[in-house]
Amino acid sequence: MCSERLPRPRDGAALGKDQSDMRAYNEKLVLSLLRQVGPIPRSQIARATGLSPQSCSVIMRALETAGLVRRGAPQRGRIGQPSVPMMLAEDGAFSLGLQIRRDSAEMVLMDFLGTIRASRSCAYRAPHPDTIVSFARTALDELAQTLPETLRVRLRGLGVALPDQPWLWATEPAARTAWQRFDLAEELRELTDLPIYAEQDIVAACRAEMALGSAIGAADLLYIEIRETIRGAVVQAGKPLQGGRVHRPLGRIEVCAPAGGSVALDGCASLGRLAELMAAQGALPEALRGMPSGWPELPEAETRWRAEAAPALAQVICSADALLSLSHVVIAVCRPPAARAALVQAVAAHLEADEANLAGLPALHAATLGPQTAALGAAILPLAAQFLVQLPARR
Repeated sequence: MCSERLPRPRDGAALGKDQSDMRAYNEKLVLSLLRQVGPIPRSQIARATGLSPQSCSVIMRALETAGLVRRGAPQRGRIGQPSVPMMLAEDGAFSLGLQIRRDSAEMVLMDFLGTIRASRSCAYRAPHPDTIVSFARTALDELAQTLPETLRVRLRGLGVALPDQPWLWATEPAARTAWQRFDLAEELRELTDLPIYAEQDIVAACRAEMALGSAIGAADLLYIEIRETIRGAVVQAGKPLQGGRVHRPLGRIEVCAPAGGSVALDGCASLGRLAELMAAQGALPEALRGMPSGWPELPEAETRWRAEAAPALAQVICSADALLSLSHVVIAVCRPPAARAALVQAVAAHLEADEANLAGLPALHAATLGPQTAALGAAILPLAAQFLVQLPARR
């Protein structure tokens, strides 16, 4: 691992402290560093955190004894003794993440490295609180049973990616009323002794990309999720902004239409718009049900959609960058990899063609984690709360 990638103490001050009452913080600091940069030797850990070599050695021994870190194979250099990289132990801790979609729910079991060890899902026509609780009860038990008994004590919590206004998905008045009176986190606390952590699903998805995906350690980020409607999440100084008013649908924003006038972003860049274009090209309604990544490949419709979506998304990104000085933008769209890459490239081309952007552009990325992104982000919540601290973000 190159030292240039390591976080640096701000203003020459140490990230870590040597006082005994800061031991727990310093342990979290080391774990956070290893999560962000990967395996590195103790000498680099000490330099990156500002801890003394002696304090770093004490902390590493404690973390190794606790099973949270392990040693890698010795790395021989040109001179001196081989260095031994330290890394997170995949079995050091586990967590669960629950996400609720319009047509299905899924719970994942994630290890300390962010790898999904097992998952359970259920499909439905429309979500109902009783269905979600029943599924969660079964999934909690089944996923715990996939771990050896000796590792179940390392299961540290359940994170929940809360959907925005799920009562709008209900097809019956009684179901809408049930959702409006339903507190999912409280219901889950009745099912398990595990700590429960919850946040909006769009924020959880953004958190996953920052921790495990295409924007690791990003400082100021706009996360754009393109589905039937378009939503977004904002990160400033490395922290996702929370709250319903922060993450209102981006799809309602008016953008300049190619033929003049204005149009809502959803009207030209959402997957709902892509479905309209595919239907006009002859795609049958049943072919456009289910995950959009499995929709038919219709190049003419895809090309036209991309021609409408790319300039509209570029307008939104320019406006957000003017207000927030973004360092990164992540675009998540549930389409095959080639289609995702083509959209991001088209958006980048429109941004680069705008002379107003000559002063600098945010780095543009396609999301990489797929349909389980929000579940992964939810599963990160217990581990982040118990084992991690925020490192200086990268710009």
